[in-house]
Amino acid sequence: MEKNSKMEKYLSLIDIYLIVARNIRTLIFYPSIGFLIAISYLLFFSVPMYTSSGKISSSSSGSKPQFSGLASQFGINLSAGTSSTSWVYPEIIKSRQIAKRMLVKTFKSDENNEKKLINILLDRSNIFDFNNVDTVKALNKFISLIDIQEDRKTGIYTIQITTKNNLLSKQLLQALFDELQNFQLTYNQNQHKKAREFIEERISLTRIELVKAEETLKNFTSKNRRIENSPQLLLEKNRLNRDVSVPLQVFTTLREELETAKIEEYKEKDYIVIIDNPSLSLNPSKPNISIVIFALIMAGLFVSIFTIIFIEYKSELDEKEQAKILKANEYLKHSINR
Repeated sequence: MEKNSKMEKYLSLIDIYLIVARNIRTLIFYPSIGFLIAISYLLFFSVPMYTSSGKISSSSSGSKPQFSGLASQFGINLSAGTSSTSWVYPEIIKSRQIAKRMLVKTFKSDENNEKKLINILLDRSNIFDFNNVDTVKALNKFISLIDIQEDRKTGIYTIQITTKNNLLSKQLLQALFDELQNFQLTYNQNQHKKAREFIEERISLTRIELVKAEETLKNFTSKNRRIENSPQLLLEKNRLNRDVSVPLQVFTTLREELETAKIEEYKEKDYIVIIDNPSLSLNPSKPNISIVIFALIMAGLFVSIFTIIFIEYKSELDEKEQAKILKANEYLKHSINR
C-alpha cells in the first residue's frame, strides 16, 4: 500500500510537471503582460503623491484659573475654557471651521507661483469669486488630504497631508499646525473673556450691595451712638456689620480674580507641542512601485493558472470524446464483420 501511495504521489508530481511543461508559454505570458501593464501605468498614467508627516501632542500644563471655581459657585462652568480641556484633535483638525481658514491662505503650488489654497484644490487660476458649491468641494477635498493617527498610550498624534507637490504638502501641514494653535488660543481667550465679563458684572452688583450695606450701617450708627446698654441694638449692629463684611470679602476676592482673568485673557502660550515638524518628502509615497508590480504580476499568474486549468480540462474532455468515438467505430466495424 505504501509503495502504491508513493507511486501515485510520484506520478501526480510528474503529471504536474508535464502540465507545466506543456503550458510554459501560457504560464509566462500573462505575468509578463501584468509586468508590462504595471510599468506602463507607473511611467505614463500614475500621478506621484508626496506625503508630509508631523507629530503633535496637547500641552499638559492643565492649570485652571482661580476664577473658574468662583464662577462655579454661581452655577457657571468655565472649566471648558482652561488649558486642561481635553481636545478632540481629529475632529478639530478635520472640521470645516479649520478648513475654511485654510482655503484663504496662500501657498506655492509650484516653484514660481503662489495661489490661494481654494484655487489650487479646484485647479483654477486667477479666480477670486467662488460659489457655495465650489467652496464645499474645496473643503471636502482639503479634508480628504488629511490623515490622523493617534497613539492612545502616549497621546501623540501623527498627522499626514498628501498632495502632488512635496513642498505644498509640507506648507499645508505647517499652516495646519499654526491654525490649530490659533484656534485653541482664540477659543481659550474667548472663554477667559467670558470669565472676565462675568467677574466685572459680579463686581458691579457686589459694589451696589456693599454700598447699600455700608449706608445702612452708617445710618444706624449715627442714630444710635450709645448702645452699650442695649443688647438688642448691639445685636442689630453686629448683624449690620456682617452685612458689610460679607460683600466686602466677596468684592475684594472679585477684584483679585479680575486681575487674574485679564492676565489669562491676553496671555499667549503654546497649546500644542510639536514633537516632529512637518517633513519634506523626497520620494513619492504613492503609488508604491513594488506593490503595484507585485500585484499585477500575481494577477497575471492567477490568470495563467486558471487558463491552464481550463485548457487541461478541455483537453481531457476532448480525449474522452475521441476515445468514445474510437470505441464506437471499433464496435461498428466488429458488428459489420459479423
